[in-house]
This record gives sequence, C-alpha cells and structure tokens, in this order.
Amino acid sequence: MQLTLFQSDTPGDRARLLAERARAGDGYRQACIRRPSGKLRRLDVPEDDLADLQREFAQWLSRVLTLPAEVMGFVPRRSVVTHARRHAGARAAAIVDIADFFGSVRPTHVDHGLSIQPRFGNFYEQNDPEVRRDLIDACFRWPVGAKPYLPQGAPSSPVLANIAARRLDSQIVQAALAAFGAGMFTYSRYADDLALSTQHDIPDFGRRARAILEAGIARMGWRASPEKSRSWRAGTAPLLLCGIVVPASPSGGLRLSRDRMREVRALVHKVRTGELSLTGAEAFTSEAMQASGTLAWVYAVTGDPCWLAFGSRHVRALAHALGMDDGRAVAFYAGWLDASSQRQ
Repeated sequence: MQLTLFQSDTPGDRARLLAERARAGDGYRQACIRRPSGKLRRLDVPEDDLADLQREFAQWLSRVLTLPAEVMGFVPRRSVVTHARRHAGARAAAIVDIADFFGSVRPTHVDHGLSIQPRFGNFYEQNDPEVRRDLIDACFRWPVGAKPYLPQGAPSSPVLANIAARRLDSQIVQAALAAFGAGMFTYSRYADDLALSTQHDIPDFGRRARAILEAGIARMGWRASPEKSRSWRAGTAPLLLCGIVVPASPSGGLRLSRDRMREVRALVHKVRTGELSLTGAEAFTSEAMQASGTLAWVYAVTGDPCWLAFGSRHVRALAHALGMDDGRAVAFYAGWLDASSQRQ
C-alpha cells in the first residue's frame, strides 16, 4: 500500500519542507491544559499546515495498523477501562510507568517500529528513504540543542507512540512467557502505564514481573518512573490502575479510587452550586467541556448513568447549536461519550 497523502506534484516536497521547518525548531506553539487532578499539562501544538500532514500520516497508519490485544491506549473501543478490566481477579501484579514517555520517544524508535510491522512493508518498498525520514521527522518536536521528542498536542503522537512501543510490548510478552509460561499471566499497556499480573499463585511473582517490565523499558533506552512503579499482591491494599480500583473477582465491577472520587465529587459540587455551568453559553468553555468529559469517563468506569445527568446537558447543547435534530444529537452524544472516556 503506497502512501498517497501528498498534495504537491513532487511527492516528497510537502514532507521535506515541513520536516526542515520542524528540524529547525519551528512550527509549534506551547499551550497548557489543566488535568482533572489540577496539575497542568504542557502541550506543543503544531501550526496548521504541519498538523494537517501529521493528521493525514496518522490516519493512514491507523488504517493499516493492527495493534495486539495488550495495547489499550489510543485505540478505538479500548481505554483505561479495558486496561483495568483485563486484570480483574489478579492474585499478584506489577505496575510500572515509563517516565516522560512521549518525551523519550525518538525517530529511530518509530522507524524501527514501522520496520517490524508486516503490513508496512510496502511503505518501505514504495517510498524513497528520504521521504520516509521526512515524514517521521515532521511528526517530532526538534528543540534547538536537545533531542527530538513526540510532542503532546500533535495529532500523530498517539499512534506513533504505540508504534514506537511495539518492540517493548513484544519483548515483555516473550520474557513473561519464558518466566511464567503460557496462560499464566496477563499483560497490558495503556500509553506509558504497564501492568503484568497473574490469577495464579506464583512465588515472588510481583518482584519478577516488575523486573521484566523495567528491563524491557531499559532496553528501549527509556526510564521507569520509581514513584509510579510498584509490586502488588492480593490481601493488601486494592490494585489500582490509572485511578481505577481493579476488582478482586474476574466478574466484579470497576470503581474509582478514593482520590479520583474526591476530585469528581468536588467537580459535581461546583456544578450544583453554580460555580461551574455545563449549560448555555458557558457550556462551551474549555473548563466546562473538560468537566463533561470527566463525567463521561466516570460513567464509562462505573456504568452508573447518574453521572451523565450533568455531562449530557453540555453535549445536547453543543449538538443543537450545530443544527442537529434530536436523533442526530443522540448519535453525536454516543460518539462523544466513547471519545471522551478514552481521553481521560
């Protein structure tokens, strides 16, 4: 499958010009958004023409990319909910976080990840090596005097991060097979959050599993985050993954951790007291939209529709503002709910 996303007469011109600008450290502006926890996340937002190329490249990659079942982040119909659900009933586990994941991904990681994907064979055969390099480089932030990294804020970064981590996922699965045997463990990764668990009584599983995860990260040239990495066994505190309490039973229900629940209740209090409005003109502010997304995420985790009583108001208002009738608004809301729950 040849990549045919270029609009110029000479296929590589567009990618080359934008890659040259990116390598010179240009093409981005910085912005910040506030996470539900209150912390700020810095974004590198590409300029429109650069973002257009990144988006087209990412869309093409997504059409031909088949990610294994253990990859939970940035994949349709997978999310932190499916990530946590995968480990329900665990008897022991290890959770390891990659420190500064997007900031640690280099163009060589992406190039290697593409090269080991069978369906990308024609991408390498039918496109000039310089065009391939320019396409990949145009998706990176190149700060002057520092190493390039995947910018949070670029539309291509999520799919490229998953491609970069393909070797990591494969190595971890192979190492776990060698250590524990087939059918004796469960592995999944949501972006930079890695979890390896077992439903069996395997001696010293937590320590051994953590060593496997950390060794795989180190082989990629990345670093594990000590403060976010831990071993766990049943009978101690509940197993937490991305702010979700994993049920002790395979058929048990998910729930939020106490800290996340406290944040959500504070948000609901702001809505009830009128400090934050999710209706009318104020429903379209960034804070209101983020709040609605958070409530949709809580619904996706708990399955309790009461959390939609606030968020759905904003979405209906947005849908009707776009001229949709009630039927189309419902479909719009369903799609928004799925997207919002995956962004959390």
